[in-house]
Amino acid sequence: MHSLGKYGIYRNITGIIALLTAAIGFGSPIQAFALESAIPRLQSHFAYKQYHIHYELNGDGTYKEIDEIAMTVLTNQGVEMSRLMPIGMPNMPMSTNDRNVEVLTAYTSKKNGERIDATPQSPPTAMGMPTSGVSASVFAPMKMKVLAFQQAQIGDTLVFSFSASQNKPVFLNNIILNQAFPKFVAYEDVVINLSAPESLQLRVETFGVEKGRSTLNGHIQNWEWRYQNKTPVSPQSNQPPSFDRIHISTFMDNNAEMEAMSKQLAAFRPPMPEPVHCQVFPSNDGPDALAGFAAEVSEYFWRLEDLLKREINDWNTPTCVFDDGRPRVTAMRDGYNQAFGMERDWSKSLARVEYLKKKFPNEAFATMAEARYWNAYAWDARGGGYSSSISDDGRKLFRERLEKAERILLDTKTYAALLPDWYDEMISVQSTLDRPEDERDKIFLEGVKRYPAYYPIYFTMLNYLLPKWGGTWRTVDNMIQWSVEHTQATEGTTMYARLYWVVGSDPDINLFKDTFASWPKMKGGFEDLMTRHPKSKWNLNNFAKFACMAGDKQTFLALRAKMSNDVIDAAWPQKMSLDLCETKFGYTQ
Repeated sequence: MHSLGKYGIYRNITGIIALLTAAIGFGSPIQAFALESAIPRLQSHFAYKQYHIHYELNGDGTYKEIDEIAMTVLTNQGVEMSRLMPIGMPNMPMSTNDRNVEVLTAYTSKKNGERIDATPQSPPTAMGMPTSGVSASVFAPMKMKVLAFQQAQIGDTLVFSFSASQNKPVFLNNIILNQAFPKFVAYEDVVINLSAPESLQLRVETFGVEKGRSTLNGHIQNWEWRYQNKTPVSPQSNQPPSFDRIHISTFMDNNAEMEAMSKQLAAFRPPMPEPVHCQVFPSNDGPDALAGFAAEVSEYFWRLEDLLKREINDWNTPTCVFDDGRPRVTAMRDGYNQAFGMERDWSKSLARVEYLKKKFPNEAFATMAEARYWNAYAWDARGGGYSSSISDDGRKLFRERLEKAERILLDTKTYAALLPDWYDEMISVQSTLDRPEDERDKIFLEGVKRYPAYYPIYFTMLNYLLPKWGGTWRTVDNMIQWSVEHTQATEGTTMYARLYWVVGSDPDINLFKDTFASWPKMKGGFEDLMTRHPKSKWNLNNFAKFACMAGDKQTFLALRAKMSNDVIDAAWPQKMSLDLCETKFGYTQ
């Protein structure tokens, strides 16, 4: 089962409820992705001091669980998320009937030892959603709780426990449970234990987690798994995130599971409401928005392919953008990366891709899933190290799989290029395969002519012009200047800021010394960006960061005052932290 988990806020199967706006819970309370404007950066907003879960399974497929969680707040986004924390969501979106959740304890443990009780919130209204109509009626059966952890700050610990009873089996006389742990999240003390009748034949698979200890007490089997990850590591930017996990099932194999879930979904799924074009949800800005919608793509990829098709097609219009101006359809690629990262067995991901192709022949979203699969699978063979560290077999597989992706893209262009990501993917694949530069340039020019406001095409092309890949800063500047002129009718001068923003996201590049970047031009581009997208706190934070980087005290102080408490940690890397900039220019609140 490929679950978004039990605690992350997610848009459920109607596509109405806000999906995991800032957090993605894969069998754990809140494990969040944060993505840079163009270069993915995975970040957890919490570290888990304690993560204990006990399951009591019954022979008919019902069960009870007790969870005891202690999670330390690491970032400002974590502080924001603590104010509306979902508790007790089901292990599977289908397991919502006859489910009871009871909060046992919930409080903020302050760094000074003070304990402040959390307060309950109403789920629909807490997330800024209407309390009537489809969204509220579908949300209610989840029987989850939403809590506000009072006065939480960075370094405080959120402590809560709850019991949840699944009183009606999702699969009669059968069980499927998942516990997954993203490798970029810190876990200090994980204990998962389970009791079940001896007659319940459990199939247990572990990936990155030590095999469980099993004992028999009378006619009751007991299992226990322990896990730690004290040194979380973010994946390479060109690879999907990876997960350690425990999979527990009474089905004979994964095919039997998928068949059972398909039947259950067919019976459970309510009629889909008429689509609301590019519907806006509470988090529609910056990394949290991209992460949330990417998580939705990942979830729909594995289980709700009809919604996947509808959502991606709905997003594929120039007017469907995040508050920061980026096209929402960019979430498709990140979502596919997440989907593949959740499953260690690449053959299972390929089987799902083949299923989508068969069900939706000549559909762009299914073809792009296939191309992304082979690209990601190629990098899995290569690894993230330097070229000299790659084995001969790894190098061979890397090229073979990239060539497979290239052939898929070429053979399906007539319909797959209806999604702008086709051009982004093709530039990436052909550049990595060292195809002639004039072929790559032709693809780039065709792509930006057809989709002038699809920024990833520019970002990917820009990456391969950098000096570290054999280009020059003069070539980079020429490309950026051309891009501004090409898009000026619709984007004004914003492309100058966006593209040098991408260049400046590399911590090893001193933007205003190493490159031809002009701060007056970049400042003008940011000002244009803020005029066009005034609600974006993400753009505002980055504008302030680059003002600091350029040594523009007056602009930084003005932007910092405008930011107030709307600080987005992902915008401020260690070498250019907000504290450093505030100290540099003497900012005081």
